[in-house]
Amino acid sequence: MDDFGEAEARADAALQVFSAAGDVLGTASTLRILALVALAEGRPRTARRLLGEAMALYRECSDPWGVAVCLQEMGQAAQLEGRYDEAWGLLQQALAGFRELQDKIGMVSTEAAPTLTGVPSTPRWA
Repeated sequence: MDDFGEAEARADAALQVFSAAGDVLGTASTLRILALVALAEGRPRTARRLLGEAMALYRECSDPWGVAVCLQEMGQAAQLEGRYDEAWGLLQQALAGFRELQDKIGMVSTEAAPTLTGVPSTPRWA
C-alpha cells in the first residue's frame, strides 16, 4: 500500500469512529482529510464531493474557519478540473471568510491558490 492508500485507509477508519460517536466536528475534519488525499491523487471531483459534505458539517457546528478552508480547497479542486470561473467564485468566498476571521495565513494562501495550482495568469487573478 502506498502512502496515500495508507492515509486514506486510516482516515476511513477514523471517519467510522467519529460518525459512530456522533462527533460532527471530527467527522467534518476527517472528510476534509479524505478530500486532501483525493486531491493529492488527482481526483478533484471526489475531493469536491467530500469537501461539500465536510463544509455542511462545519456549518452545522458553526465553524467559520472550517467553512472557509473547505471553500478554498473546493476552489483549488475546481481549478484542477479547469472550472476557472467556479474556482474564482469559491476562492473569493474563502477569502471573504478568512478576512472576517482576520486569518492572515488563510488570506495569503487563498490569494496564492491560483499560482500554487498552475492556473495561467490573467488580469482577473491580479
